[in-house]
Amino acid sequence: MRRSMFVVFTAFVIAAAVMFIGCGHDNSQEPQNVLVCDNVFDDQFDNLDNWELYGSPLPLLVDSIYGRSGVFDNNGDPNYNSGALSTEHFDLSNGFRIESDVYLDFYNLSGCWAGAAIGIGDTIGSSTGANIFVYLSLDASGGACWATPDSLQGHSYLHGSYFIDDTTHEGFGGLDGIQDVIVADEYEGGWHTLKIDVDTLGIPRFYIDDVLLYTGIEPVAEFVMNNDWPLLLGLRSSGSAGKAYHDWVKLGLYRE
Repeated sequence: MRRSMFVVFTAFVIAAAVMFIGCGHDNSQEPQNVLVCDNVFDDQFDNLDNWELYGSPLPLLVDSIYGRSGVFDNNGDPNYNSGALSTEHFDLSNGFRIESDVYLDFYNLSGCWAGAAIGIGDTIGSSTGANIFVYLSLDASGGACWATPDSLQGHSYLHGSYFIDDTTHEGFGGLDGIQDVIVADEYEGGWHTLKIDVDTLGIPRFYIDDVLLYTGIEPVAEFVMNNDWPLLLGLRSSGSAGKAYHDWVKLGLYRE
């Protein structure tokens, strides 16, 4: 049996106490400021009309799998990212929350990446189909993934990353020069909720099943917060290492 461990790394930021209501926030503490989260986008994948698809082969809709109906399969190629960007763009300037139920089926330890990601991105100037500005993913790496650190090959792991104002990344997960690996073998073979929550100060928090994985130190880059962007789904589900699915995706926007 492959070893399984789950270590949560958090980095804390000093900020004014804020209570959020709506979109699933904990309302147990008395607020200094009260924010409401309006659900502005909710796709249960009856079809893919709300998405611009990229990759080869393109993502597709699965009628039913693993007890869910209307499921997004990222599909794609084992060597390149694929996915979808929402046709609608959203004003993220006051903070936002993205959530999705995902399923990772990691069945070939000698294959390469499989993974389900949620985030914010666009297609401007990208040779891989999408530039990714903020994202959280549940991934798996087999032995064919030469770019994956040895410590992660044969394992599933969680990876979160976002642009900050100096155009570098902050986050966790062991790729892109980011450390603090979260091995997540126990999340294989079941439905789990990924969530990215960015407050009005631009500080992101990353969750799985409402367990806090990481709190950002620096805010999300101003160019992300101050422009309208589409949602992103991806990134690998070719079947090389396994398959990755999304059952639904929701976006909430904060307002005072």
